[in-house]
Amino acid sequence: MNLLVNCGHDINEKKTIFGVSPLHTAIEFYHKNKDSRPLDYIIECNANINAYDSNGWTGLHHASKNGDLEVCKLLIENNYNRADTNLVSNKVNLINFSIILIFIFVEINNLFFI
Repeated sequence: MNLLVNCGHDINEKKTIFGVSPLHTAIEFYHKNKDSRPLDYIIECNANINAYDSNGWTGLHHASKNGDLEVCKLLIENNYNRADTNLVSNKVNLINFSIILIFIFVEINNLFFI
């Protein structure tokens, strides 16, 4: 990935029919391998954290669907803008609400079971 970026590859380019960006791919990679290095690098290269795929899903939606709370926190800490997703569809708003519920559940779980 370093080579591609150093050679001028656009870190936000969507090359698939599903409209996924390298950010989405790195989030899926984290889910499968629990290795955040590609995701950290993409964020370090100023990738668009709010990029959405052809279904209107952002990286935060994918991370929450996968149950990857650390990725959700990482995206939010790096200026994820929930307001941008409101332009896509009402489905996205429902997903954002679901993300908030996941955070509340995890925090309550941490209070009582840790």
